[in-house]
Amino acid sequence: MPGAEIYVGDTDAHAREIEQHYHQLDHSFALALKEFGRNFGWHDFSQYDLDAPFPQESLEAARSSFFTAAKRIADQAREQGFSLRQAVEFGRQLRPGAFVGSAATVAQKMADWFEARAVDGFNIYIGHPGQFDRFTQEVIPLLQERGVYRTAYEGSTLRESLGLAIPRFQRTPSP
Repeated sequence: MPGAEIYVGDTDAHAREIEQHYHQLDHSFALALKEFGRNFGWHDFSQYDLDAPFPQESLEAARSSFFTAAKRIADQAREQGFSLRQAVEFGRQLRPGAFVGSAATVAQKMADWFEARAVDGFNIYIGHPGQFDRFTQEVIPLLQERGVYRTAYEGSTLRESLGLAIPRFQRTPSP
């Protein structure tokens, strides 16, 4: 199931503002510089001049990590003439989420994906307590009205709700 980061606002524009606000709080440049090294085998980029050209030699550190992703970043930095600072800034840019909007917008998008059989469900990520409350109090009831989110479960356990029999206990003989 795909992960879904959700931001709910009074309007779609308000939700985008909330998303931007939390993105800025959670993605400082210092943290982004540390995380930038992930694809490069956790290479320490703080050793370089931020305003010098992107250090292409850092690609060697990626040989034991996510080389393809690191090479794409290094190639883009070379082609665009990025400094290290510019490459990190480019990487930390907010990429707007699919499930950001008013409760009605978020519920509509989630239901559309589900009804189109694009997903079987979602792994919900809500990074801030206020957003959890908005999702559970505003979005879930709309999903329930559309019939794509349960209001109750038949069984009292996951096994019962999935209609699975209790497995017969089988003792394995000791060698």
